Amino acid sequence: MSEFTGDHLKPFERTLEYVLRGLPEGERRQGFKLPTTRVLSSRINVSPATVRNVYKHLADQGILSMGVGSGTYWLKAPESMKRELVIGIDLERFPAGQASKSWGYRIYGGMMRAIFEHQAPMRLQLAKVMNSDRSLQSEEVVNQMLDEINGFILMPSPDSAKLERCLEERNIPHVSINPPRMMATRNFVSPDYYAGSYQLGRAFARAGRKRVLALFSPGDDVSVSVQLRLAGFVAGLNSVEDAPQLRKVIIADGSKESGAKAFRQLLGKRRWCPDAVYAAGDESATGVWEEALRAGLSVPGDLSVVGGSGVQANWPGEMPLTAMMQPLEQMGEELIGVLERWLLRNQGAQPGVYLPMHFSCGTSTTEAENESLRLSSDEMSRIS
Repeated sequence: MSEFTGDHLKPFERTLEYVLRGLPEGERRQGFKLPTTRVLSSRINVSPATVRNVYKHLADQGILSMGVGSGTYWLKAPESMKRELVIGIDLERFPAGQASKSWGYRIYGGMMRAIFEHQAPMRLQLAKVMNSDRSLQSEEVVNQMLDEINGFILMPSPDSAKLERCLEERNIPHVSINPPRMMATRNFVSPDYYAGSYQLGRAFARAGRKRVLALFSPGDDVSVSVQLRLAGFVAGLNSVEDAPQLRKVIIADGSKESGAKAFRQLLGKRRWCPDAVYAAGDESATGVWEEALRAGLSVPGDLSVVGGSGVQANWPGEMPLTAMMQPLEQMGEELIGVLERWLLRNQGAQPGVYLPMHFSCGTSTTEAENESLRLSSDEMSRIS
């Protein structure tokens, strides 16, 4: 049986991936009858309705034939479909501060959806280029890893710059998740961290917050995304006449424990107690919230807390944390779109794409702050 790596995908994408690539080779040929919806749903642990939707989706594209009572058959075997472009992607590492692997796999799910819905002749290949200490040191190893790769999607990583140079030397088109460097204008897809952070800073300032803490992890300290976050946040805080004080603290990582420890240490000094916190990761924001409650502070009365990754961790007492939601699935779709225009339409390097952010407004911020955070991007553009 072909190796199937879709465990972290949503049910529709996982089923689609399995039908096209995970079925045994003998079950993927023209004229062959596919498993019934009940059999396949049991095999990969999805609902029969999901399997029916996938079968219908492929039948609408002329790939399968569905007949009442006669079963579902291949009209066109996957091997005969045009899939000559291999797109490498490294999912072995995740951005600093992301305790949950859902971040990368939700983007991957968006990529899969775009490929299959657009019938793009592309195949994603997990490339463990950055997973080996020696991989980027040996030209022989790099050549072997990048052999037959037509394009590459760069995940944020300390090794991204090295890998980007390797790709440029071999003229392999590549697109980055988030700008790879400040002033970059091409070949990336990113949430609009600047605009989202501006909106948050403005909400804190208009609500009368006076001492604001920004928490980032070491890897975030040098990333372009955090530079954009800070620039937008500072601009938002300074959008009122009496701007709040801002302090930035670097924590060990993006975990709940690191967020709690940093906030506990800050309270122990008793010289500067924040009344609002913006943490780049939702997990570290949750740690701050829990530590504030242990210290007898009221959230959001004494302290507002906002997470910046939108990965939906478990909140204290099942209360929802206010979070900046990253459009992860849309990022995956746009990444494939950029490579499709570059590789298939021969349009060359592509302008960078910024995607609007929105906030999931919970109980860790006041209603006045939530009103500001619910503003649409159009309303924010008129204000700013």
